[in-house]
Amino acid sequence: MPILDGKEKEILVLDADALESYLLGSCYFSGASFGPLSEKLNTALPWFESAVAGNLGFIPFNVFFDLGHLLTLGHTFPFASLGHYDEWPKEERSVRTEYENRFLNGVLSQPSFRQLRTILDAAEDRDPLINRIIEIILEPLQGRRRKLESGSITVLPTVLKEMKFSTEPDTAAARADFDKMIYEKLGKKDFLHTAQRQFVEQMTGTYLRGKSFTDIDFHELENFGVYRRTDARLRARAVLTLENRFGAFDPEIYERVRENESAVTAFKDAGLYPVGGFAEITTQTGSLESLVRSELVYMEEKEMQEVDLFDVRFVENELLYYKRDEGELMRRRRRLNIILDLSTDMRFAPGKGEEQVWTCVCALILRLLRDFSLMFERDAVTFRIRILAENIPEDLLNECGLLRVLLGKKIELGIASISIVPSISLAEFLETEWKPYVIIITASAAAPDTIEPDGDPLSLRGLSQLWLQIGHAFEPPMDATAFRITFDKPIWRQFKDVRNRLIRAIAEVK
Repeated sequence: MPILDGKEKEILVLDADALESYLLGSCYFSGASFGPLSEKLNTALPWFESAVAGNLGFIPFNVFFDLGHLLTLGHTFPFASLGHYDEWPKEERSVRTEYENRFLNGVLSQPSFRQLRTILDAAEDRDPLINRIIEIILEPLQGRRRKLESGSITVLPTVLKEMKFSTEPDTAAARADFDKMIYEKLGKKDFLHTAQRQFVEQMTGTYLRGKSFTDIDFHELENFGVYRRTDARLRARAVLTLENRFGAFDPEIYERVRENESAVTAFKDAGLYPVGGFAEITTQTGSLESLVRSELVYMEEKEMQEVDLFDVRFVENELLYYKRDEGELMRRRRRLNIILDLSTDMRFAPGKGEEQVWTCVCALILRLLRDFSLMFERDAVTFRIRILAENIPEDLLNECGLLRVLLGKKIELGIASISIVPSISLAEFLETEWKPYVIIITASAAAPDTIEPDGDPLSLRGLSQLWLQIGHAFEPPMDATAFRITFDKPIWRQFKDVRNRLIRAIAEVK
């Protein structure tokens, strides 16, 4: 028998029999029409278990049942109204059709739904991912238990875990039994219908206003298997949220970049791209960069196996190339080098309720990479991050792994790299292939001994150093520019200001 909670007289704790009636009665209002229902119910139970553990168990069970199967089936989801609309009592039709059309179809019609399905199809273990997607969808209802009639019942995880359906259930009879029991215990009539109507009222407006998944949500879902623990996902979300909080930089700064025209790359041929017209076309063999775009062919792997030496020789003599002449366009190579000194731990918050310095540093790095790409969008840009640390502890190593995951796409594309080194020489950044930019981030009280300067003034040899000193101020090396975080105002705002000054400094580098 169900019992009343001792503290909240309006909260009803369900025992096994009452829970079974509730689950089946809730599915009476499901937006899906399945044949054998018991198997689908058992599939949905783990989704509801996760919701109960995540403080979302006050939402009607049929919502999790429908969302989970909607994510699994996609556009083949069997909407109940298509075959059973005439069978529904007239007083229920408006709520049930609104639930299907405005909520379930609202989720299904989102532009991001196809991407969600792609992520699910690639996942080895789908249930945890489905749980998280449902949690994100229902996030607007967090903390709104009192807004829903179903918030007056409580499901115990231990009882739910033992639940299993083996015979084909009668959802209409279960709905009637549960409503009768609730009326006897709490004095509430038509409980499940009221709970469904209130849920629709709370959620449909969210999707009519364009609720959709954010880039931060997709980053978490795409890397769900990498973030093995919830706290790692939360830290990643904190970093990405803070990066967005920094905001876009003033686009005018990109147009004021000062450039030394004599600073060309060493490999001229790979840095020049033709822009001439038809008069500049030739059949003479040229490099890949000079190939006329209309000559490009995309071949499947099977077709590639059929290409032989005669095909290759024919193509070499027949393809069209642009000539090398005065119509060439210079494309520079640039590399942003970030040295992250972890000899002093940055995992601390300077004030109560503020972000950790490490979170701010990770967000700053992500934003600098984005800004650098926009500033030099016509050039070839790469990024190299060197984490300076000796005998790094395992927990700090995990934090570095978080940064690696956040840079995952850039690393996969080969435009970014990240490594942990015990020491580093600034002279190694003096390159002829790439124009170098160097930013050194440290929370130490003095310049780290593991950063080895070069004998000559590096700035005279084309290397500009920008130092970010966190919490301490010291004299930077010769001809280097220093920026400081002093903790005299909100930490995130200080990092935002420093980010702006760093970008301006990069724009002034000749």
